[in-house]
Amino acid sequence: MKYLTITILFFLWNSTYRCADEEGLISCKRVSKSIIGTWQGSQNSTGNIFDDNFTLEVTKASKCSFEGITSYSKSTTTYRVKGEIDMYGWVKFREVEYINDGGEYTNCTQIETECQKVRWQTGTLFEKAKYNDSEFSGSWKLEGINTTSGNSWNGMVLKLSGKFNLQKTS
Repeated sequence: MKYLTITILFFLWNSTYRCADEEGLISCKRVSKSIIGTWQGSQNSTGNIFDDNFTLEVTKASKCSFEGITSYSKSTTTYRVKGEIDMYGWVKFREVEYINDGGEYTNCTQIETECQKVRWQTGTLFEKAKYNDSEFSGSWKLEGINTTSGNSWNGMVLKLSGKFNLQKTS
C-alpha cells in the first residue's frame, strides 16, 4: 500500500510539474505577428568605445524566426539581420551582411588594432534578451578572427561587447 501511494504521488508530481512548465512557453504564431515593425533603441559598449542609437526594422517573421535591417544614427552603414526567438521567449539576432557599407571598417587606414575597435563590422550577435511585445534588452558581442600576420596564434577574439535596448515604435 505504501508503494502504491508513493507511485501515485510520483506521477501526480510529474504531471503537475509539466503543466506548470508549459505556462512559460510562447506562441510562435503570435510572436511572429507582433515582432514585425520598427524597434528603436540604443547600444553601448563595455568601456564606452561605442555608443549609438539604432533601429531594427523587422520585415518578415515566421515560426519564431525573423529577418530585418539595422541602421544607426552615426553611420550610413546598414545590415541585413537574421534572428530567432526560442520557445521560452529568448531573442537572439545577428547582423549577417552589409546592405550599405559606409566604409568605417572596410576602408579603415589605421593600424589593425585600432581598426578592430571599429563597430561597423558584420557578425555582431545580439542575445540574452527576453521578448515582450513592446520592448526587449540584452547584450551584444562582436567577435572575429585574429589576423595579425607573423603571429603563431590565429583564433577567435572578442573585439567589442556591450548592452542594448529596443522599444517598439510601430
